[in-house]
Amino acid sequence: MTRLALLDTAFRPDDPDRAAGRRALDRAARAPGRFHGFGDRLLASYLDPAHLTDEVIVSRVRAMTERLGPEIFVRQNAVARTCSPP
Repeated sequence: MTRLALLDTAFRPDDPDRAAGRRALDRAARAPGRFHGFGDRLLASYLDPAHLTDEVIVSRVRAMTERLGPEIFVRQNAVARTCSPP
């Protein structure tokens, strides 16, 4: 079975504050010994509040981020968010 999870997606480009926030996340993820997957604060910014108490979803997201590690997080976080509909 193949699954796709779209986290923190939008069809608008990042505003300057959001872009700066992404760069700060990159720096934190790259710091030695700092990245252990999604903590509560970061998870809350990526999931809809209705799903924050769903242990199945929360545990899957946490396991995925721990398994993939900081370099994958940084690479995915660096995807240009410049497209928007006409």
